[in-house]
Amino acid sequence: MKQQMLNAASQDVAQQRCQWLAGLQKEQHNLEHEINQRTQQEVFYVARKALQDLSDVELETQITQMFIKKFEQLSLQQRQQFSTRAQGELVIRSALELSASNKKVLQQAVVQAFSAQLPLYFEVDSALVSGIEVVGSGHKLSWNIDDYLSNLEGNLAGLVNSKVEQNVRQTSGEGALSA
Repeated sequence: MKQQMLNAASQDVAQQRCQWLAGLQKEQHNLEHEINQRTQQEVFYVARKALQDLSDVELETQITQMFIKKFEQLSLQQRQQFSTRAQGELVIRSALELSASNKKVLQQAVVQAFSAQLPLYFEVDSALVSGIEVVGSGHKLSWNIDDYLSNLEGNLAGLVNSKVEQNVRQTSGEGALSA
């Protein structure tokens, strides 16, 4: 009877140990996931902040050129949709105040893209991270570095989530085998 009690106690301890180890592994995975998420957030915050701090007139000129290239790549259908939705008025927002020459170049690009002289209004939007966007009646075309960072951030978050889920599935499978 003593031996049976010892065996039962031993089995209980082994079962509790397996449960404790599975819980510990789950906590470890959750902690790793949280650390990865926070690290990503901090890295992207620093990157955005650095890019905002580094923005200057020369960079804005380069961004204006990239934005114009994006304008030029619009299909005829996209141009028609955009100009129809704009209802004759466009707002161009930039992270910094655009120089007179950059404004002139953008006006020419709009005229060329839409084959019309649409009234343009220029605004500064400090929320943009080194970029330019044109808005007309809720329709928006933009080019900014924040879009690239947001895409990268989303891709990394997806990768981390898939790895965590994979580890949880593997851990759950191992726990079931050892229990």
